[in-house]
Amino acid sequence: MIFRKFTSVAALVLAASTTAISPTTQPEAPLPKTPAGKLIVHEWGTFTNFAGSDGVYLDYRPLIANDLPEFVFDRAGQTSIIQQRPKVAGNPFGKYRIVSRSRMETPVTYFYTDAPMEIEARVEFPKGLLTDVYPPAKAMTPLVETAEAEGKKAPPIANGTLDWGRFTVIPQGTATAEQRKLPEVKSGDHYAAARATDSDVVELQDRPFYATYREKFLFYRGVGNFDLPVTMKGSGHDRFNVINAAAEPISAAFLVEIQGGRVRFAHYTKIASQAPMMLPPEASTLDALGDAMAADLTDAGLYSKESRAMVDTWKNSWFGEDGTRLLYLLPQSQTDAVIPLHITPTPQKTTRIMVGRLEALTPESEAGLTTLIQKMGNDDPRARERASRQLRQYGRFAEPALRRVGQMNADPEIRSRTEMLLGELRPKAASR
Repeated sequence: MIFRKFTSVAALVLAASTTAISPTTQPEAPLPKTPAGKLIVHEWGTFTNFAGSDGVYLDYRPLIANDLPEFVFDRAGQTSIIQQRPKVAGNPFGKYRIVSRSRMETPVTYFYTDAPMEIEARVEFPKGLLTDVYPPAKAMTPLVETAEAEGKKAPPIANGTLDWGRFTVIPQGTATAEQRKLPEVKSGDHYAAARATDSDVVELQDRPFYATYREKFLFYRGVGNFDLPVTMKGSGHDRFNVINAAAEPISAAFLVEIQGGRVRFAHYTKIASQAPMMLPPEASTLDALGDAMAADLTDAGLYSKESRAMVDTWKNSWFGEDGTRLLYLLPQSQTDAVIPLHITPTPQKTTRIMVGRLEALTPESEAGLTTLIQKMGNDDPRARERASRQLRQYGRFAEPALRRVGQMNADPEIRSRTEMLLGELRPKAASR
């Protein structure tokens, strides 16, 4: 399937990030199974889950509007290209409004070659929906249907695929200045941190309509309904029990608490079946945590610049958002099972490192949430405002945290007030 011309406001954005090329009408011959030269593929990304203190995963939605550069394609934009029609206005089922157990956040796939090479790539998400992509894919399932576009029916969270078709990887050392020119991003945008590597240029051509898309990686992300093999139960007083149900050990994990800018963390390695964990009483620094994580990512097979790029991409949420979380390196066999990646020709080496981010309520935080909900009924408006500010500190996880506490509590007043607060959190405006 090929890209087709479409008319919409998004087309103006695309025009700013594309370059005219000469058309090619010759049919494409099959690519060889074995590359003629060096082909190394590295990938990193994050699976994010949320759980109560009992370790049970909870459905959630981040309630955060689009945080990606405008040139990145959401499902509506991608569908508009494939079906040569204007982009659906409003996108009522954008990623931040879909309820699911898992968020697959910012996988980026890097390529390293010693000469320009034609490559084909496709990713599958059997238990998920792929929601964002750049460069744009030449085929996607499922496409946005009329019922979804009109907000009448949510898309199925299953059988997601993206197929980029054929593109060219150009080594940095041979790429021209024009080929190294990438779409602009705003200063400080976390998307740009992923570019701070020595990866080669990915150049994808829309041949019939003279457009070229360039980036230093393939980017995609989505939502899924599946359970990862790692759970964590909180027993209170900074103590936890982590259970790994996978056949392979977890090579490295960090138990982290961020509270008002203060960080505490404990580092663990080689978690086979289960491991008791405990946060240390003393505080550390964000730099120490970031350096330790980058070192483990490099030991797992990423290049050092890739490891630092991943940490820099996620430092604001991994290390900036208040809460208690477990950050762990998922075995590659688990990644391959959840999101199969197909590359032709077959690389000499493919390294895929996904970090599991398990956000967890503790017995203390669940009790504190109950108290805050009670304070929301206080006659003093200042007390209510203070409680409201504290609730907002739960950020993207406020909704599942409130739902969890409401379900735990038998007090009808607490349940009623929780439902009222949940109603206020539910999204009312469409994403882009």
